[in-house]
Order: sequence, then structure tokens, then C-alpha cells
Amino acid sequence: MITEADLDAINIASFEPDQRFRMIEQLAASRLVERDEHGRSRFNNFDYMVSVLAAAQLYDIEELEDWHLPAWGDEQSESHARDFRAHANRVSQRLLFEYMAKPERDPNTVALNDAAKERIRFHIRQIREAIEAAAWDNDRKDAMLAALRALEAEVDRSRSRMLKIIELIAQARDGAEPILDGLQRIATIFWGAKAEESARGRLPSGDKPKSIEPPKKQLPKPKNEFDDDLPF
Repeated sequence: MITEADLDAINIASFEPDQRFRMIEQLAASRLVERDEHGRSRFNNFDYMVSVLAAAQLYDIEELEDWHLPAWGDEQSESHARDFRAHANRVSQRLLFEYMAKPERDPNTVALNDAAKERIRFHIRQIREAIEAAAWDNDRKDAMLAALRALEAEVDRSRSRMLKIIELIAQARDGAEPILDGLQRIATIFWGAKAEESARGRLPSGDKPKSIEPPKKQLPKPKNEFDDDLPF
């Protein structure tokens, strides 16, 4: 199941409707590989369809409008859900390719400045240490470290894809507090940079923000009966 906390973590409200669908689809797809301590899947194709079909209906994804959720336990439910997953993933990929072809217009990428990149790298180093110290099996540690390297490479791009931090948060959802805290701090840097970028984009073309003009006349300096050297 996808929770409110999951959507808050990726700041879902900051995306366009079709991209909100894509983010939810990718989040649901990432859950399919999760396993419990006994190696059993925590999220199956039917669970995927419950979440993704709801998102498709909410955001008016026309390519999926004819799909309906089968009854749980129906003989064809697994096959039906698997077929839906293939169609939904195709739609998600189309949306990804459509926006990646125009990166400057992609609402899911952001240009990070040098200061933001350095802060992210600092948190990545801390998260890496926490992963190596975590009580996880080697396969999960390797997968997390590989995803962390992918995020690190993403930060070096001219425009960084926000999906990379979303994928990491999904993988680490039951991780130790230092890992989750570090990822949340990185997400905050991403969303903050995106908010600033969006605010700049709302200015009319060719217009610059008005500067505050200095006062036309200086007021006389008030007499001060106190010691001028006081640090106030």
C-alpha cells in the first residue's frame, strides 16, 4: 500500500497531474521488489493495480480509462493485474520519454547550484556510512549503495532527475533513522531548489523582479545617549 507519508516524501503536489501519475506508478513498481524477513513479497501485482488504477482515474489518464479492478481472488485477477501493469508501465515510460526529450521543460528535473550539490554530497557520505553499518543482508546493502551511487552521479548532471531520490526513499522506507533522515534532508534540498526554479519561471518573459529603491532622503541620525561601542 502507498501511504500519505510516501506521497509527502516525494512532494507529489509539486508535479503536473500526468507526472503525479508517473511518480505513483514508479513508486508502486519499486514496491514489487520488496521482501519481508522471510523473503516473501510485500506488494503484489494486485496491490500495484489498486494504487496505480486509482491514480490513473484521478489524473484522467485516457490510455487506462477502460481498465477495471477485478474481484480479489478471481481466477483471472493475477493475470488481469499483470496485464494492467504492463500497460501502465508503458504509459509511465511514455510520459518519462516525453519530458526527457525537453529537459528544460521537465517538471521532474531541477538545476542544482554548487552549494546545493555540496550539501547533497555531504549527506550522501553520511548515508553511505549508515548503510554500511545497517543490520541488512549484503544483497540489500549492495542494492542501496548502487542506488546511492546513481543519485551521486545524478547530482553532477546539469539537470538532476528528482525520481532518483524518490527511488531511494522507497527502497529505504524501513531503514534506520540516520538513513531516512539523510534522505529526507536531500529531498528537502531538491524540493527547495525546484520551488525556487518554479518561482523564477512564473515571472513574465523578459521582466526582472523590481529592486527596492533606496530612500530618497536620509533621515537625520538620532542622538544616542548610550555608549556607541556597545554591541547592540
